[in-house]
Amino acid sequence: MPDEVPIKAKKYYDEAVTILQEDIANRRILRATDQVLGNLKKAVEEHQRFFEAWRLMGEVYLGTEQTLLGYLALRRAIKIKPDDLAVGTLIAEASLILERPALALKYLETALESDEVPLAAKKLHALALAKVEKWEDALRAFGEALAEDPSDGDMRR
Repeated sequence: MPDEVPIKAKKYYDEAVTILQEDIANRRILRATDQVLGNLKKAVEEHQRFFEAWRLMGEVYLGTEQTLLGYLALRRAIKIKPDDLAVGTLIAEASLILERPALALKYLETALESDEVPLAAKKLHALALAKVEKWEDALRAFGEALAEDPSDGDMRR
């Protein structure tokens, strides 16, 4: 973490993670989303530069289909760690859901320039190119993503 996270902020974050881990382990739908988000909000109130808390908050919001709130939380995370490929990819996903494909392309640039491009970024890149009607580039990007994961039914469609 770039800054030392206060113990109180870490405690709130750890409680949120514990709840999520229990739900995942028991294969449940998030049972306490409000509690998880409440803990994460308290964590970032205690420490505004708590990257992991902002990132997790964004992921939880995206998972509960509160895309705009997820996008905003992820934007806070990326300001703290601008080169984080996973967060950039999540922001691109949120941007596409919010029907902002050009913005998605902007966030995917960093991921696409990295040595190890995440497959999710390749898929989102292809979709964003199609949404901005760059058909040749989109077809090439779909082909590259499909070559990496030929079993992906969504990519085949």
